[in-house]
Amino acid sequence: MLIERFVTYRGDRQNLTTSSGKDVMLFPGFGFNFDIGQVVPEGQGEDILCGPEGVLNPADGAKLFGLHGPATPEPEPRDRPDPKSHPGVLPTDFAGSWHVRIDGRWEGRWELDVDGRQIFGRFISGETQSVYEISGRIAARPHNAKLNIALVNAEQTVDAYLWTKDKAAMAGTITMAGRKLGFYATRVAVKTEAESKTPESDSPEK
Repeated sequence: MLIERFVTYRGDRQNLTTSSGKDVMLFPGFGFNFDIGQVVPEGQGEDILCGPEGVLNPADGAKLFGLHGPATPEPEPRDRPDPKSHPGVLPTDFAGSWHVRIDGRWEGRWELDVDGRQIFGRFISGETQSVYEISGRIAARPHNAKLNIALVNAEQTVDAYLWTKDKAAMAGTITMAGRKLGFYATRVAVKTEAESKTPESDSPEK
């Protein structure tokens, strides 16, 4: 059996993860412990067990549920002014989903909203899928934002500059534990209903 992807969240802090991974092969007679993210022999603390013929069974105290659709559906997009519909930069141009890359080492997603000149949202780690709160404000320059990301044992401060022409990217620095690193973020485009529809085939009927 192939465990295509897994993420384990803490019971006391459900926005933080204890383990994550993907593409794990599980053979009959072995189980998987999601707390440590490891394959284990039967009877050694498994949460699921691969039985004969590759049948998957929950261990004592564990439950399996089938899901219809994605486990964590994307939030519905909010109505915001199109960044391309006006010259200059408005505070709402910072709102949206952003694919962020930090120092070429870490990746994730920022989900940002704007209320007046205040920014709030969340950072979803691409590696662990943990979720962290974001707060901040628009600075004196309209294309400059100051953000704070509350991690578990540290805080990241972000100095971000939005592209003033197409507003499709921003870059700047992130400081954590006294160390300043560069980052680059690109806007994740939201598909319209028409764009999401699959075009019909032009081939003749058979």
